[in-house]
Amino acid sequence: MSENPTRTQPRAPLSSYVLMVLLGLAASAASAAAVAFTRDDHRLLAAGVMLAATLPVTLSLGWVLFVSQHTTDPDPYAEDNVETRWFERAASRTLTDVFAAAGLATGVLAIGGDRLQPQAWLVSLAVAILILVDFGVRYTVLQRRTVGDADA
Repeated sequence: MSENPTRTQPRAPLSSYVLMVLLGLAASAASAAAVAFTRDDHRLLAAGVMLAATLPVTLSLGWVLFVSQHTTDPDPYAEDNVETRWFERAASRTLTDVFAAAGLATGVLAIGGDRLQPQAWLVSLAVAILILVDFGVRYTVLQRRTVGDADA
């Protein structure tokens, strides 16, 4: 029985998993250290919470960078998928919404800036939430429209 060289393996080499874990631990430990150094009280608690919160994300990043190359086949027609088109349309329209919201917010701050002095982290959080919600809603609407058109 001959193996097809274009197929991926069911498991990645051990070194890929080791690199994944090392990257995850290093990135999470760095973020935890940064939080611990910026806190005046409860440094260990803050570092532990940050480590616990970021470790799943950084391990996932390590899996994408090191393990997934060996365990999944890339889609040769990824550019032609309907999901890619949904993603591109939702992303481009979200960018337009963010520009509009940034323009409106700049106008509001220019007019009432003396009374309205939002903190930078709060503004950044609001923009991030706007992007996530806007993109999610647009993607879902595009998906449902396409699926609804196919059912009709």
